[in-house]
Amino acid sequence: MNKYIKLSDMDDKVFISRLGRIIGMFMLVFMWSGLSAQSVAGNGNLMTVKGVVVDAHTNEPISAVQISDLDKKFSAVTDQKGNFTIRLSSLNSILRVVAYDYNPVELSLRGRDSLVVKLYSDKFSNYFKNINISFLQYVFFQGLISKYKYKAIKMEKIFSKFLNIINK
Repeated sequence: MNKYIKLSDMDDKVFISRLGRIIGMFMLVFMWSGLSAQSVAGNGNLMTVKGVVVDAHTNEPISAVQISDLDKKFSAVTDQKGNFTIRLSSLNSILRVVAYDYNPVELSLRGRDSLVVKLYSDKFSNYFKNINISFLQYVFFQGLISKYKYKAIKMEKIFSKFLNIINK
């Protein structure tokens, strides 16, 4: 019996199915070797960063805060006392800190392995409102500033006059 199959003797469907099996086996071996190499290389040089997340106004710890690097490869969550521990590939990473009812923060580690992160309430971000003004209104406002530049009038009065003009 001939152990080698000639291409001319094989049916097209049989050839395609055998070729698919061979390609599938190569892909499986290739993917498995890549995953095992990443797990060995990735865990060997991780740095540990510890820290605490607190409210900037009250200095109370904040729980359930998500800390992650910008690539979202590593992440951690704070405990009830606001403490967290995250393992990163570099101490020069940038962390994104996100909590419910607080403004998100991005901060650079700059080689530090311990942090105190202060978060501000998201109520502060809604204090200022965006005002859409035309070019003529902008020129008028600039004229008010230059007119009262050397006088002892507070900027609040200028802004209030300007806003009254806009809102009419």
